[in-house]
Order: sequence, then C-alpha cells, then structure tokens
Amino acid sequence: MLPTRVSDSAPGAMVPHAMTQRTPQPAAARPSPAALGLSSLLVLIGVLHFAVGDLTWWAECITVWPTVGWLMLLAPRLAIWARRKQWSDVRVVATTALILVASTTEWRGLFRSPPALGTPVGPGAFRVVSWNVAGGMPLDELAADAPDLVLLQEIGGMPPPERRQPQFSAFEWLADFDPGTLSKTPIARLPTRRIGPWQEPQVIRTAIAGRPLLVINVRLTLPAFVVAVATFEPPSRLIQMHTERLGQFTLLRGLIMETLKREGSSSAVLCGDFNSPGGIQSAGPLRSIMRDVWPEGGRGWGATMPAWLPLSRIDQCWVTPDIEVISAVVRKGESDHRRLVVDLRFR
Repeated sequence: MLPTRVSDSAPGAMVPHAMTQRTPQPAAARPSPAALGLSSLLVLIGVLHFAVGDLTWWAECITVWPTVGWLMLLAPRLAIWARRKQWSDVRVVATTALILVASTTEWRGLFRSPPALGTPVGPGAFRVVSWNVAGGMPLDELAADAPDLVLLQEIGGMPPPERRQPQFSAFEWLADFDPGTLSKTPIARLPTRRIGPWQEPQVIRTAIAGRPLLVINVRLTLPAFVVAVATFEPPSRLIQMHTERLGQFTLLRGLIMETLKREGSSSAVLCGDFNSPGGIQSAGPLRSIMRDVWPEGGRGWGATMPAWLPLSRIDQCWVTPDIEVISAVVRKGESDHRRLVVDLRFR
C-alpha cells in the first residue's frame, strides 16, 4: 500500500498509513522512594540477624524480635498501597519481607509429620515437659501429656500428693522460688549458683532406665531492651544489662560442665524459659556442649510465646550428645506460654 499525503504536512512529505502506526506504551511504574526505603530497611534487618545477631546491645534491640512480626507491622502499609493500586510498591516490599521471614524462621518443623500419640517407647525412652505456668499449676493438662519429667517455671502452689491427679500422686516434687521439677523417678538437689541477675538454675540428679541424668531447670533474664522499657531503667544501664544477659550463657555452660564432671555423668537435659528466641547467637556457648532439640525433632510450629498468637520460641530444651531426640511438639494450655513436650531416648 502506498503512503498517503497529509494536508497539514510539509509539501511533498509522506507519513505512514494509520494502520501501520504504533501506539506508544506507558513506561512500567517504578517503586516509590518510600517502598525502596522500607525494602532497604528489611535487608538491613536480615544482615543484622546473620552477621551480628544479639551480640551487641544495639543489634539486640532488633534481632530478639521474631521477623514475622515485622511482616505484621508492614501489613497496613501494604494494604494502603494495594488500595491505591501501587502494585510495584507492594511487590518490592512484600517480596523482601517474605525473603526475610523465610530465611530467619524455623519452618522445617511444619513439614514433619506429627508424632504418634502415647508415651515414647523403646529402651531408655522418656518424655520431658517444659512449661512456664505463669503462677498456675495445671496438673490436668500435664497429666494428658503422660510425662516422666516436668520442668516448670513461674510456679504456683503444688497440691500435696493425695490431692494431685492419680498419675502424679507418686511423683517427687522439688520447688525453688521460681522453678520447680516434678519427677517420676527419685530426684536429689545438687549445688547451684547464680548465672545472671535472676533466679539461679535448679540443678537436679535423677536416673531413668538405670542411667544417671543431670536435669537443669532455668528461667533466664529478658533482653536488656525489654527490661529497660518495662522497669524504666536509665539508658546507662542498657549496656550493663546486655552484658549480664550474654554472660549467663557462658556461666550456665560452666555450671553444667562442672556438675557433669563432679557427678561422673555425660547425660544432661536443660529446659526452661530462655526469654530469647531459638537459634539466637548469644546461646553459642551452650552449643559447644549441648544441642537444641527443636531443629532436630520439632514437629509443627515451635513458637511458644504469647500463647494466643505464638511468634517466638523462647521455651526451649537442650540435650547432651548421648541423648537422641525422638520428637518435640508445642501444646497450648492455661498459661501465657505454650508448653514444650519432648520425647527423648538414651543412645
């Protein structure tokens, strides 16, 4: 087809026919500075989690919070952008947030099948329950777990044996100011000492399936930033409280190693309210002698606090290398914490 002449064009000028003209396409919208800023902030939080963790007081203020909480804080802003059809802003921030949460969250337990009901079976198998009961004593719920060993924190009053559930009538009970331990097998208190500003650990000797076992029941101090806000401590105390919190893990390791050596044993179970999320860098000293049971045997969602919307796995159980982890689950009950139920077996 020949080109057509346009009347308002210069004399002799030719233009393409209308059928051959292309309509210019609008440029793709770019993320706004606000979206790029939020995305950069999320990347920085991720770098802090992996490179620094809670080993400095200023990074502790950020990394002790579960990263899924940042996603919840971003949800209103993402909803506003979606309502305004600012899809490029939604995509860049949501993608960065999801990568942060996926890389810092203990999600593997969600893909493990739940353990079979009933008590652990096999030679040397036993069940441990760790629970911050927030001043209560919910024995009915504990009886449903069929435990061999129960480590409680922030304990309430324990009824006398004749008023307990039949399952616990013959259990031995050993209580301190904060922690208390209920055991199917005979227990004996061992020497302990302070490892931080809070209650000293409860250290107990027992035997299961003829094997000696050291049991340590703890409630560790909160992150410095949380304590400072809750108690109106001056900023000058922040660094000191952070140092005390880091030091408790080193001192706890020393206490466990000394007790194992004195008792001539190699088997230990450490449970309690750590008041710090699982996998935190400050727990490094413990990793040299024990291991956290959840990464190995956790089934489902492992967070325990708060009970109504658990976001952080602050209630933990650790074992020495000669103890095998069969499974670990978290269950809801009458407390602001969820309880941790762990099935173990001597190797």
